[in-house]
Amino acid sequence: MGGFLFLGLVVWVLCAWYAAVIAGQKGRRQWLWLLLGGVFGPLAMFAVFIMEPVKGAHPGRRGAGQPAAKRQDQRADLYEVPHKKH
Repeated sequence: MGGFLFLGLVVWVLCAWYAAVIAGQKGRRQWLWLLLGGVFGPLAMFAVFIMEPVKGAHPGRRGAGQPAAKRQDQRADLYEVPHKKH
């Protein structure tokens, strides 16, 4: 009986970890999905797996311990940079 509980715990923790990995690849908060995976286990992993990626997110850039990517203005090339007068 104790072996099955240990195996279930290992599977539960792996599901939580894998939910966080998938969330990071889809531009979502990894730590939040790690917590959700710890509570809901395989259900959280399945939920994040079927979700669409966040629009405009760079996969793998946001997540635990990583700063958010800087956004660049799409119209930046239309601006004229003033030159210094000597």
